[in-house]
Amino acid sequence: SAGFSVARDVSVFGGLVEPDAFAMVAAYIILAFLTFYFLSHAALARAAKFFVGGMVIATAIAFLQTFGTFIFPWAFTKNIGFTTFGSLSTWGIMMGAALSTLAVLPVETLSRRTRIALFLSGALFLAGLFVINYSLLWVALAFLMVVISAARFVARERLGWPLLLAVIALFSALVSPHIPRAVNLPLEVRPGFSVS
Repeated sequence: SAGFSVARDVSVFGGLVEPDAFAMVAAYIILAFLTFYFLSHAALARAAKFFVGGMVIATAIAFLQTFGTFIFPWAFTKNIGFTTFGSLSTWGIMMGAALSTLAVLPVETLSRRTRIALFLSGALFLAGLFVINYSLLWVALAFLMVVISAARFVARERLGWPLLLAVIALFSALVSPHIPRAVNLPLEVRPGFSVS
């Protein structure tokens, strides 16, 4: 689409400020590949801990915002739909990514204190997904957990948490349309069969 765009320079480079321009997406892909290729196993585990830690802070801020406690002084942040991710659905996607990261960590090799912290982080992310309660997020999380469970099964590792999260996500996807939300969140326009 960037190649056929009327404003090709903007589509390809995005003025170097648009995060979804072609050059930026290509840079993210290259960075992800180089990170995986050059970082050691221990460094990847440490990066995962930093990612989960950052997600805990961002999720705590999003919870405060969602329930009407506004901690930022700017006027545009005085809205229950404001998150540091940009939108509620993006917050949900990132919580699903964080839960997937937790599901692949070698929990058996970690200390008891770290395992408790990771368990509490996972509970926080699940609670956030329940607050948002988008069925599409539950389906995506269930799919990710089934893939992780299948990979663990092939590697003859314990299925444990990924399989449990897959069951919770599948159940939540089925019942989410029938559960009232804890907070009256603002509507988001998302692609769907009825509108697109």
